[in-house]
Amino acid sequence: MTATVAEVTASAADFALYETFREFGDVRFEVERVAAGDGRVVPFVRVTHEDVAAVHEALDADSTTAVVEVLADLENERLYRIEWVDRVEAHVDALLERGGAVLSASGRNGQWLFRLLFPDRAALSRTYDHCADAGLDLSVERVFGIDEGRRGRYGLTDKQQDALQAAFERSYYSIPREVPAHELAAEIGVSHQALSERLRRAHETLLENTVMLGHEGDGDGSKGL
Repeated sequence: MTATVAEVTASAADFALYETFREFGDVRFEVERVAAGDGRVVPFVRVTHEDVAAVHEALDADSTTAVVEVLADLENERLYRIEWVDRVEAHVDALLERGGAVLSASGRNGQWLFRLLFPDRAALSRTYDHCADAGLDLSVERVFGIDEGRRGRYGLTDKQQDALQAAFERSYYSIPREVPAHELAAEIGVSHQALSERLRRAHETLLENTVMLGHEGDGDGSKGL
């Protein structure tokens, strides 16, 4: 049995804060930590927006929040303690009741991204079905075993990982470069063109699985070697 991590998304309309997203399309939410109180899940949420005061009013009025409390107030962001209404609480429970644990959660562009830990893939499958029955439709973006480490987490193939590692170790990314592309390609045992294409696809995959994760739109979808 291998512990499994899944990155899943859910629309704000299904989960929480849809009304706030509708009013402020560029607002960002990041769950910093989760506390338990009176049998409820109480997240501490970092909210980022150029007009956090206006966002606060929207949060207060949002039909999915029961309590909104400011813990810290900075220039363009605030840290909140938020208590959800029962419907959202039920969706959070659905994510956890089949053995799952929330590693991280964030919201942007009207969508929530969750990184969930399960004891095995069967638990992930049960959670997916359970959430659907509870009215929370999940889209599974990525699944990897804990034993796959960073390779699985970032979606790289073995050859892409090896090419990136060799390029980094040989200071290919230094300015100026300490090794020319044709020499690095020869060391890896591929043509100059093959190395260039492999690195390009590796860079695209890393961007999709880190910086762009949770954003709408993507690249050309190349996943080859």
